[in-house]
Amino acid sequence: MILKKIQKIKSYYLTGLILFGLLSCEDEIREVTLYEKGNIEASTSSTNITVDESISYQDLSTKVQSITWAFEGGNPSTSFNSNVDVTYNESGVYITTLEVKFIDNQIEKKEYTIEVYPLAIVPQNPFSGSPKPTETKIQFEDFDFGGESISYHDTDSNNDGNSNYRFGHGVDIETTNDESGNFDITNITDGEWLEYTIFVETASIYDINFKLLAETNGSSIIVQRVNGTNVTDLGDTGAITSTDGVYTTVTAENVNLEAGQHVLRMLFSGSGIKANYFEIINTIYIPPVEKFGIYTENTDLVGSTPIQLQVNNQFAINTITDDPYEGTKALSFTIDGSADWAMASIIPDTPVDISSYVNYNVALKSTSNGTILIRLQGGGQRGIISLDAASEPYGFKRDGNWHLISIPLTDFLADNPALNLSSITDLMVLRSSPDDVRNANNYDFYLDNFYLSR
Repeated sequence: MILKKIQKIKSYYLTGLILFGLLSCEDEIREVTLYEKGNIEASTSSTNITVDESISYQDLSTKVQSITWAFEGGNPSTSFNSNVDVTYNESGVYITTLEVKFIDNQIEKKEYTIEVYPLAIVPQNPFSGSPKPTETKIQFEDFDFGGESISYHDTDSNNDGNSNYRFGHGVDIETTNDESGNFDITNITDGEWLEYTIFVETASIYDINFKLLAETNGSSIIVQRVNGTNVTDLGDTGAITSTDGVYTTVTAENVNLEAGQHVLRMLFSGSGIKANYFEIINTIYIPPVEKFGIYTENTDLVGSTPIQLQVNNQFAINTITDDPYEGTKALSFTIDGSADWAMASIIPDTPVDISSYVNYNVALKSTSNGTILIRLQGGGQRGIISLDAASEPYGFKRDGNWHLISIPLTDFLADNPALNLSSITDLMVLRSSPDDVRNANNYDFYLDNFYLSR
């Protein structure tokens, strides 16, 4: 009996020792980490840019053994450096991939989506702000504003010449070695073209003389007229033979140009041309153009007439000095939205005889998408010309820039043969079409340099 009690006591004692040991060790338990893995991380200066802009990438990963960047659509296309700048020359959506190999030989990847937007579309405008006249040198490097596929086409987006003139454009411009001019267009390849807005005072047959250097045989320049999406061939130089390193004149003969504003495209067929400048020369002698002034600050006039400005409905007529077409002032015609139609008139103090004149010339500017009518009245009869925004008749574009348009007086007579040009009582009536002017995006028009010519 005594032995059994002793054995029980030993059993309880051992159990107590075990429990005490376990409880006393609980505070001594520690979490031990044998290895902390690396993290993949990076930064970008942007993920949304415009063509020809750059993005700065930086790898911020830890415990790195090596990295590999892959830049879809970028330049460079790959890199093993932690910091790298990448340029994107084409619009689109691209994936940038960072691959990191850690010191434990594990590999992870991280991706970024990059959106590259095209350059903003700029309306085509003359380089100098106004159309280039005929009978003067037009430098090839002074092509219209607008950009790739609008005012020029180049097969790559870089300026591969040695000049920063027209910086930001892809046309290859270099300092010329010709005795006249500062620059020329170089590295020309087949299918490239440049456009120029010109104003032709007199309809006639013209020669276009190109000053150029031809490094090879067989290339040519094709002269085209561009009107919206319509492109018409007007003439060409024919195959040009090598000029043996000397700038010489090559001619596109017998180019028929109507009076008024035009966009001419110089299309290059073949390669190896360095183009300096060109001149548009009238081959038919025509006496100097005589101008009859109506609203113009041009002093080269054979006559003029006093006028009155008359508001017939809603149009407010004001003189503006900000950005006239020529001189120091122009006229604005704006509506207040009080009616669904608008009309204003330019009338002579006394009836005038314009029957000996040929063209009705006026500079207009607007961004309105509404149709405007120009009405000429004489002998109680009206001749009307409709200028709608969609078809841009006579070259009147609604791009917020000045456009000098030239309307043959015969077009007014075509609308109404009874119109009496020898006794004009309304030189211009600006009248809205039957459409409600309040539905247009705006109905504001600007006018300057209004004259007749013969």
